[in-house]
Amino acid sequence: MPFELGLDLGCRQFGGSAYAAKKLLVLDSDSYRYQKCLSDISGHDIRSHDARPERILQVVRDWLRTTSRRLVPGDDFIRDQYKAFAEALPIICDQHRIDRAALNYLDFAQIVEEWLRQSVEPESGATK
Repeated sequence: MPFELGLDLGCRQFGGSAYAAKKLLVLDSDSYRYQKCLSDISGHDIRSHDARPERILQVVRDWLRTTSRRLVPGDDFIRDQYKAFAEALPIICDQHRIDRAALNYLDFAQIVEEWLRQSVEPESGATK
């Protein structure tokens, strides 16, 4: 998605103060592949995930922790929560009479929010 990345970087550079502090994480499956097609991105923090889903989760979790300076649950906890949500999603869709195959972004986002409120204790991050 070089085009979208370029738009984002352009917003940070030329979008004024509202976008100047914007943070972004650039992921690629290979450590230095970006240098072949995106020479102007050198100097930005690019993270490799080696095309391994568990590595993607670890890299994103660590980036969120570093960028936000907040405590973020470990990647094992996040993985377990995702599995629990994935199992609950068909049931939630049935309860709301939503075809899972036709689930739009807004519906999905609201279902995630609802599931998180009901499934995770806010203070400790522990599952109920």
